[in-house]
Amino acid sequence: MTKMRLIMIIILLIAFSTLLVACGREITTFDECVEAGNPAMESYPRQCRSEDKVFIEEVAVRGVMEIAQASECVEKGDLTEEYTYNGETDTWWVNLDVKREFEKEDCDPVCIVDIEAGTAKINWGCKVI
Repeated sequence: MTKMRLIMIIILLIAFSTLLVACGREITTFDECVEAGNPAMESYPRQCRSEDKVFIEEVAVRGVMEIAQASECVEKGDLTEEYTYNGETDTWWVNLDVKREFEKEDCDPVCIVDIEAGTAKINWGCKVI
């Protein structure tokens, strides 16, 4: 057996064993998803898809939630753990469960957080009929 053929066999064995290890464990985080060989999508925050699950990279969310907690948003409802980053406006959108007395028909409110300005406000997201 030539030296090149032996190297190729070793590389294939390493790749196969890595694949077996990655397939055998459940992916639960963004980092694990990327480590398993799945691509990170070019979004902000980055996302990684593994089978039917999408994992979002943890970024400065703690600061986002602190700003939202100190705003009018919590006076009208409860912040959820669901949020997205809007790259066009450089703001974070945190979903909001509005208290019954503040509900508006055909509206889907979010708490919009501007980290640079340190402010947050409600966008009611009302449908135009």
